[in-house]
Amino acid sequence: MACSLATLKARSPQVKQSCALQPQEEALSVKQYNPGDCVASDQFVVKTPGCLTTGYGNNSDNYCYHGGTLYTDVSSGLVRVVPQVFLGAGETLLGKARFEEWIFNLAGVTVNCYHSDNGMYASSNFKQDCSDKGQVQSFSGVEAQHQIAHAEQSIQT
Repeated sequence: MACSLATLKARSPQVKQSCALQPQEEALSVKQYNPGDCVASDQFVVKTPGCLTTGYGNNSDNYCYHGGTLYTDVSSGLVRVVPQVFLGAGETLLGKARFEEWIFNLAGVTVNCYHSDNGMYASSNFKQDCSDKGQVQSFSGVEAQHQIAHAEQSIQT
């Protein structure tokens, strides 16, 4: 008690006390109300190739996982990782179809919008697949990883 009293300082009468603002929880997902309204997606590359789920582990490095695509539902926080051998449009579209089938079987949710960076998602094949399914695409700006923060944070985790 004596130490606490010794460290007190006199205040001038002009000083006003103010309380700090409460942090806003989930401020980025305020506009996404329902699961499937927005899915953040990003691709990642791994330096050490991973073994496929089929085979005996003695595959050449050309036929091992070299990365994958991560899908994160912004509303519910549901994360799905789809490992890939090649990070091209063809295999990414197969992974997208697997993700959409998985989320529909799990929760009866259809994806309405994909938010991603420009990379592979700006390819004509991916755009065509989204337009065929009535899905909207939105892109983050150049070097603006904070705009797809849900997917980036999931990759770091």
